[in-house]
Formats: sequence, structure tokens, C-alpha cells
Amino acid sequence: MNQLASYDVIIFDCDGVILDSNKLKVNAMRSALNNLSRNRSSIERSLDYFKNNFGKSRFHHVNVFLSEFFRAEKNQELFREKLLSHYSENCKALYLKASLTPGVIDLLNKLSSKKLYVASGSEEEELRELHKTIFSTDCNL
Repeated sequence: MNQLASYDVIIFDCDGVILDSNKLKVNAMRSALNNLSRNRSSIERSLDYFKNNFGKSRFHHVNVFLSEFFRAEKNQELFREKLLSHYSENCKALYLKASLTPGVIDLLNKLSSKKLYVASGSEEEELRELHKTIFSTDCNL
């Protein structure tokens, strides 16, 4: 904590730092991919890539999935739009089930005099709504 005291601005990652949500996001992506494809090999390779590259946006991940793992799918733009839509809906539902990382509220309270921000690969408005729900306020995060 003493190391953080010397900073005026602190930026947190959301998934895995504020929320214990990494596994939930993998499940959200698995469900979205399963809704659109029966290609188990491509789904598993996509999920492996997803798990090993947390912190990048969903748009990056979907672009990689389409260029590397689902090249044979017809109408890739429609596949992309549906995958992003399914994933977003899954995340909204699963985020509400995510637990806060143990100790994060105490830490945020101790840092309340600082400017606190969240950097995330999540969609911005989705993340804002989530934080309003979790912290019951339009907080500085």
C-alpha cells in the first residue's frame, strides 16, 4: 500500500483485478461460439487464444478468430456481428454473477483520495453500467 501512496492516479484492470471474472468471460465466449459453430477444434483453439490474451478487446479476439480459426465460415461479417452480440449479452448476464476480488473494496476505500480509473478490454458502456450496479453509484472508476 505504501507504494501506491506516492501516486495521484491509479489505473486498475477490471477482469481479474476488480472482478473475479476471467473464467466467466471464457464461459461467455464459449457459449457465443457454440451458438454459431459446431467446429469443436476451432472453438477450442479460439478459447485457448482468448485465455492466453486477456486484456485485449473482444473486437481483437473476434478478428483473430475469424482470420485464424474460422476462415471457412460463410458470411464472415454476419458471423462476426452475431458472435459479438452473443458475447456481449452473455457478459452482461455473467458479470452480474461475478464476485469482487477479495480485498478490492478495502483497497479502493483506502485509495479514495486518488483518481481511480479502470482500463479494460470490455466494451465501455457495458463496463460503465456494470460498475454503477456493483458500486451502487456513478463512481470515479
